[in-house]
Amino acid sequence: MVAYSCWEDFYDICLERREEMKNVLIMGIESSCDETSVAIVKNGREVLSNIINSQIDIHTEFGGVVPEIASRCHTEVINQVMKKALKEANCNLENIDAIAVTQRSSV
Repeated sequence: MVAYSCWEDFYDICLERREEMKNVLIMGIESSCDETSVAIVKNGREVLSNIINSQIDIHTEFGGVVPEIASRCHTEVINQVMKKALKEANCNLENIDAIAVTQRSSV
């Protein structure tokens, strides 16, 4: 499994490996604001799963996103969101070829 720092690098590698690999599975993890999301995508086009855990109910009482609370909530739910995405995609971590992640917070 390899982690890439930008989508363009990953896309170029996928194109190069397309001939040698029948199916490339990518796990995308998004946690830049108030949602924790994990998706599994096959060959860059077919979404096998997309699980989203929203924090909107938590932040509503504060009138907006509180970065410290958002960060804490991400760490509390990321494992269960990832497990659910893998289960829905009918795969496990060993099947994942690459992981794409949010690099910076938007908050």
